[in-house]
Amino acid sequence: MIRKELRDRNIEHLKVVFSTEHPLEVKEKITNGHRILPGSISFISSSGGLTIAAEIVKDILNINL
Repeated sequence: MIRKELRDRNIEHLKVVFSTEHPLEVKEKITNGHRILPGSISFISSSGGLTIAAEIVKDILNINL
C-alpha cells in the first residue's frame, strides 16, 4: 500500500523495505459466526523493524552491502 501511494503521489528515490512474498490465500471459513483469517508469527513484525533499522544504520554509515 505504501509503495502504491508513493507512486500515485509521484514520490521517487525513497527507500522502502518490503516483502515479495504473496499473502496466503485461504478459503473463507466461518466459526461461531466469525471469519477465520490467517495470522502471523509474533516475531515477524519485530524482524521487519530490525530490517528497517539496519537499513537506516547502513545509510548513516554510508555502507553499501
